[in-house]
Amino acid sequence: MSAATLNTDRLGKLLALLTSDHDGEVVAAARAACRLLAAADLRPEDLADPGKLFRATYQLKPAPARPEPPPPPSVSGMTARQVREVIAHILTGEVSEADRAFLTALSARLFSAPHQGITTAEVRKVNKLWRIIDE
Repeated sequence: MSAATLNTDRLGKLLALLTSDHDGEVVAAARAACRLLAAADLRPEDLADPGKLFRATYQLKPAPARPEPPPPPSVSGMTARQVREVIAHILTGEVSEADRAFLTALSARLFSAPHQGITTAEVRKVNKLWRIIDE
């Protein structure tokens, strides 16, 4: 069961009644104020904590945690055929002549000798170009 929102207008009126000259009215107001606070999961001593009062008044909940962003795409661990598909995708974008030559040569090598795989430096370069094209 969730706590009720604190009705600060009603609480203010009840606290004002604590200054009454009639003892019965003071006791009744104090008990009503305690019930009002309890409904909002507060105690009388919480009146001294403005933060608790603010959260109870506006039913504030902690902000949800931001989800972790997905990792950037990487050809690491892909098969030679998958890497060639990524290279084909990259070549559809605007790349420099040097990068185009590098990618074309790499794709040809992976086609003729797929078991060789690609080096770490090649993985880095292809990943960098892939991120640039997908931006």
